[in-house]
Amino acid sequence: MKNWKTQLRFIALLSLTLLAWTAAHGQFTPSADAYTNTASPTANFGSAATLNVESASETAYIQFDLSAVPAGYTGANVAKASLKLYVNSVGTAGSFNIDYVNGTWTEKTITANLSPALGATIASSVSLAKSQVSDYIVVDITSAVDAWLNGTQTNDGIALVANSPLNCSFTSKENTGTSHPAELDIVFLGNGAQGPVGSQGPQGAQGPQGLQGSSGPIGPAGPQGATGSSGINNRGTWVPTTAYQINDSVSYEGSSWIALIANTDSAPANSNPNWQLLAAKGINNQGSWVSSVNYQVDDAVTDGGQFWLAVAPSLDSEPSVLNPNWQLIAANGAAGPAGPTGPQGAVGATGPAGLTGPQGSPGPTGSQGPVGSQGATGPAGLTGPQGSPGPTGSQGPSGPTGATGPAGATGPLGPLGPQGSLGPAGSQGPQGPIGPTGLTGTGVLNGMQDFTASGTWTAPSGVTRVVVALWGGGGGGGNCGGDIFCDTPGQGGGGGGYASSVLTVTPGATYTVTIGTGGASDTDGTSSQFTDNSNTVLLQAGGGVQGYDAGFFKTCTFTSPHCGSGGAPGSGAQIGHTGAAGVGPSSDTCLASGGAGYPIQGFPTTLGGGGSGFYSTADCSVQPSTTGQNGYVLLTW
Repeated sequence: MKNWKTQLRFIALLSLTLLAWTAAHGQFTPSADAYTNTASPTANFGSAATLNVESASETAYIQFDLSAVPAGYTGANVAKASLKLYVNSVGTAGSFNIDYVNGTWTEKTITANLSPALGATIASSVSLAKSQVSDYIVVDITSAVDAWLNGTQTNDGIALVANSPLNCSFTSKENTGTSHPAELDIVFLGNGAQGPVGSQGPQGAQGPQGLQGSSGPIGPAGPQGATGSSGINNRGTWVPTTAYQINDSVSYEGSSWIALIANTDSAPANSNPNWQLLAAKGINNQGSWVSSVNYQVDDAVTDGGQFWLAVAPSLDSEPSVLNPNWQLIAANGAAGPAGPTGPQGAVGATGPAGLTGPQGSPGPTGSQGPVGSQGATGPAGLTGPQGSPGPTGSQGPSGPTGATGPAGATGPLGPLGPQGSLGPAGSQGPQGPIGPTGLTGTGVLNGMQDFTASGTWTAPSGVTRVVVALWGGGGGGGNCGGDIFCDTPGQGGGGGGYASSVLTVTPGATYTVTIGTGGASDTDGTSSQFTDNSNTVLLQAGGGVQGYDAGFFKTCTFTSPHCGSGGAPGSGAQIGHTGAAGVGPSSDTCLASGGAGYPIQGFPTTLGGGGSGFYSTADCSVQPSTTGQNGYVLLTW
C-alpha cells in the first residue's frame, strides 16, 4: 500500500511537470488494427493479438484517431511524426512498405475479400532482421501526418505490405501479454506557454482636457527583452548514435527521460547522471474506456471526464469510486472563479488570405450499359393472285370499198391464218366487249393491335390469317433466409418466354388475349396466351420461374429450385425463345438480378423481366425482393 501511495504521488507530480510540454508532443495508440489473409479470404482477424505481415498473403492495417490534435493545427505545425512498432516475431527476414489506405474499413469486419484499396507508398523497403524480435522499430511517416492534417489525404489509416520473402508479426492493441501496441509519436512546433494575465488596475480620475497642440515626436523604441529559456525538445525513441543535448527528451524501454548533460551512446538509466527520469514505465494510456476491451493492471483510461488507473484485470467493468478494479487518479476539479476582464488589445493586422486548395480530379465516367437485343422481324404478308385478262374482240372481215353497210354481228375468233399480202384498208368494225377485271391481291399488312392488359380481338371481315407475338410474365425474386440481417440472399426470378406464329382465323370470330403477369416474391410469372371462343389455346409463351432462397449456394450453378429459370415458348410456336435465367448473388451483401427482359420500342422499361432477390447491403440494411415484369401481346394482320 505504501508503494501504491508513492506511485500516486509521483503521478500527480508528473502531471504537473508535463503541463509545460504536452502541447509540443502527442502520443497516439491505434483506434483500430487488424490483418487480412488471402488463404482465409472471409476470415476476420480484428481481435488477434498480433498483426501478421507476410509476402503475397498477409497485410496489416492500422488507423490512428487524430481528433485530439488541437483545432487549427496543420502539417506546418508538425516537426516530426514517427510510427513505432513492437516486433513480435520474424520467421523470415526481409522488408516491407508502408502505404496509404484509400477506403474505409472497420476492425471487426475487414477480410481479404472486403479489404479497401491501397494508395501511394509512404515509406518503402523498411528492413526487418531476426535480431529485432522483442524490440521496437521506428519509421518516419511525417509526410502522412502532414497530408492528414492538411486535408490532402483522407485518414483511412496505413497498411504494412510485405516485400518478398518477409514473414513477421507485430504486437496489436489487443495483446494483453506485452501491452505494446503500435504508437504514433508527433512532435509539434510551437512557442513557450503564455504567462497569466495580470490583474487590471483601478481606473484613474479623468483629468481636464488640455489645449490641442501639434503632435509631438515619437519616442525611441525600448530595448528588446531577454530571450526566455528553451523548453523540452522531444527527440522520440533513444538511438545510441544520436548526439543528445541538454533538455532533449527521449523514450526508452517504456519510460520518458530528459538529458541533463550532453551525451552520445549513453543509455538512460536511474544510475546514469546524464539523464533524469520524467515518466516511469507502468501506466499504459488506453484512451477512453470501452466496455469490450480486456484491461490489465496499470492501464489508464478516461471516463466521465475523470482519469482512472486499473488495479486489477477487468472486462465490461466501468470505472467508479465503488468499483475495486479501478483507482481514481484525477477527478473533475471545481470550476475556479472567473478572473477580471483584461483590457481589449489592439486589433491586429489582417493576415494574408490562405492559398486555394487544389481542385479534386473528376470521378471516372461510368461504363455504358449493354445494347438490348433486337426484336424478331414479323413475316411478310401473302401476295394475292393476279386476275386473268378478258378475251380480245374479233376483227370484222374486210369488205369491198363502197358505201358503209350496217355493222354485222361479231363472230367468234377464228384460227390465225397465214399472213397474206396487205390489202386495201377496210372500214373499222365495232369494238368487242371488255372482259371482267381480276381480283386485287393483298400484298401488304392491313392492321396491327397490341395488348398490355388482357382483352379480346375480333377478326375483321376478309381476314383469315394473323401474326401473333407473345411475351410471358417474369418470375418474382426470392426471399432471403436467416435472421433480420438476411444471411442467405434470395435468387433472381427467370424472365418470361417469347413465341410467334402465323395463325389461321375466321373473319368475324372473337378471340381472347391473356397477358402474363409478373410474379410477386417467391411466385412464378404466368403465361401470355391467344385462345379461340372454345377456350382452346392456339399459342402461348410461358412465364418465368420464381427465384428461391439460395441457402448455402451463392451462385446459379445449380438447377431449380435454387435459381429462377426462364419461361419457355409453346409447342406450336414457329419462332420461340426461352426467357433469361435469374442470377445468383456473389456474396451475402450483393444483389441477385432477375432474368433480363425484352426491350420493346416505345416502352420506358423492358417487358417480361424477372424480379431481383431479397438481400442486405454492407451496412446491414435490407433490400426487399422485386416483382417480375408483366408480359405483352402484339397482333398483326
